[in-house]
Amino acid sequence: MIITSIYKGILFAERLHAQWAAYLDLAGIHWEYLGEDNFQVFLECVHTECCFDRSKPIEHILNVTIVPYADSEQVQEHYNRLFSSNHYDDPSPAVFGATPLTVYWIMLHGAGGGAHTELGWGEASGSHKSLLDHWKKAYEKVEFGISEVK
Repeated sequence: MIITSIYKGILFAERLHAQWAAYLDLAGIHWEYLGEDNFQVFLECVHTECCFDRSKPIEHILNVTIVPYADSEQVQEHYNRLFSSNHYDDPSPAVFGATPLTVYWIMLHGAGGGAHTELGWGEASGSHKSLLDHWKKAYEKVEFGISEVK
C-alpha cells in the first residue's frame, strides 16, 4: 500500500509536494510540478530595479528542490551541498523545506539580490503567522488516499 497525495488532479510523489503546490496557489504564485521533488516557481516582480514598467512585471524563476527538513539550517546546508557555485543562475536554484519558513535561495533582485529564507511572496506575504496560516490552509486542500501496490 502507498499513500497518495493529489492536488488539482495531479498525483504528487509526496504529501509535502502537494502541500507546496496548494500553498503556491493560495499565494497567487505560478508553479509547475516537474515530478519527484522538483518544481519550477515563477515569482512576479514589479521592483523598480527589476522592471522599468510596473504595468509589465517580470518573473524571477526558481528551480526548486523540496526536502522534508523543518530546520532552516538543514535547508541551507542542503542548498550549499547541491549548489556550491553559480548561485545567481537564471533560473535560480532553491530548496524548500517543510514550511514556508524553511526555504533558501539566492537570486538577483533589485540592486543586487541575495539570500531568501522564507517564502512570503505574493498574497502570502506578511508575518510568520500569516505564512503559517496559508500553510495550514494549503494542507486542507490536498486529498490523501491509500492505493494498492500492484
